[in-house]
Amino acid sequence: MNKNFLILGIVALLLVVGLSGCTESPSEIFNPPQVEVTSRTIRDGYEGLDYVVYVDCTVKNSGGSGKVTVYAKVTQGSSYWQREQQIYINDGESRDLSFTFKEVSFWTLEGVTYRAWVE
Repeated sequence: MNKNFLILGIVALLLVVGLSGCTESPSEIFNPPQVEVTSRTIRDGYEGLDYVVYVDCTVKNSGGSGKVTVYAKVTQGSSYWQREQQIYINDGESRDLSFTFKEVSFWTLEGVTYRAWVE
């Protein structure tokens, strides 16, 4: 009988240690974040003397609280650049994010494509 309790205790300990190494909280396993990009725009401007392009997006979480990674990618001709931001987002929360790209050619946004997504 004591052997069964020992085995059960070891299994429970391994389960708790395994779950704590995988995520911030066990609730994220049962109710993970469900985040989507609800809007995205591109704009250009200057930071000091540097020409920059911004990808702005809004994300909304309809699931549980937790960490997610939001990505933005800008393509100009055969070149592309990608940025990411890891955020913690609460259940029901919306968040505005901005990604800055200094690599885009100065003259125009014509021919520039962009996207934003969550993983």
